[in-house]
Amino acid sequence: MVQTTLLYGSDRTLIRDLVQSDQPARTFVDSTSLRLLFSLVVIPICVIAILLNSETRQSQMTLMFGLGYGVASALTPMAWYDFRRKMHFQTFLMFLEKMFFAAAVIAVVFVAGVVISPVLAAALMMTAAVIGILSQWLLIANDVASMPRNHPKQLVWQLKSNFPVVLAALGNMCMTHVNQFILAGLVGKASLAHYTIAFQLTRIVHLFLGQYVRIFAPEIAASTSPDNLKTPLAVNCFWRHVVRALFVATLIATFVFFAGRFAILYFLPPSFGPSIPILFVLCLWCIVFGPATIINRFLLCIHMQNWFLISALVFGILAIILGILLIPQFEGIGVAMSLLIGHASSAIFQGIIVLRRLGREATEIVRPPV
Repeated sequence: MVQTTLLYGSDRTLIRDLVQSDQPARTFVDSTSLRLLFSLVVIPICVIAILLNSETRQSQMTLMFGLGYGVASALTPMAWYDFRRKMHFQTFLMFLEKMFFAAAVIAVVFVAGVVISPVLAAALMMTAAVIGILSQWLLIANDVASMPRNHPKQLVWQLKSNFPVVLAALGNMCMTHVNQFILAGLVGKASLAHYTIAFQLTRIVHLFLGQYVRIFAPEIAASTSPDNLKTPLAVNCFWRHVVRALFVATLIATFVFFAGRFAILYFLPPSFGPSIPILFVLCLWCIVFGPATIINRFLLCIHMQNWFLISALVFGILAIILGILLIPQFEGIGVAMSLLIGHASSAIFQGIIVLRRLGREATEIVRPPV
């Protein structure tokens, strides 16, 4: 949640602003400045909350390191790599970051003979993230040195423009996770464990889809620029990417289901058998999630973030209501079904909004100020 707040919607809109802006370097500087300002505000609030609500010193330190990890991740220059079509460099650096973390854990456990505690794991994770983010910034040091200073007018514009986006992103988090707390409260922690195993397996699909969307995000932003909205280019690009994302999501989700089913059957105790039908429903959700991500990207690229907020609120509430109704009877499957229905409904709603807008005159679209 801290990372989502500090990103302030830039993970969804910054590529759009860079591609559609006449001065992308200034746009990037303003976005980075905004994230830094939010960090200065959010960090003290989080630190005070941790100190007041944590019962032990160990939990305080664990949460502090987790906060550091979230702040470091939010200050990533990933959008600039994507804009310059050098996302493979940034992805490689992210891979090295994960390898550094794994190597550090192995060294601590097998070389130093130290038992990994939550505090130590969080500290190593934060250290790896900080090193990774610093290396990403160092590789674009020449670009950063030539960038102009932040522009107050555009800073205010980004602040206003992304406000509905960050609220919608937080709403989507609630739609994804609130029903898990309801499941634990109504049914018990055993059912939550069954659901958690299946949900974590589907994170593989989300990881691949996230990288897939990164590859085509600049193309989507360019196709929805004010000038291109007057041509069939945007509509053709929309359908091409939606169908392609559906195909890719189906392939990955199918693989994850059968591989996950095998792992649950042969590597976990028999008590985790209920995770298999939950995994099936969640893989259906992942198939919907593929084109839904593309549709949402188009929605934001045509600057209709208010509709994104409306969609997140309406269908987030729908998912929670469905969870309350379905969980007592279907347990973990009920959580997965509510997530599937909520996201599918949201994707259809956003798709209708996008298609009604594409191809029309772009009089309502405003470029970022320069």
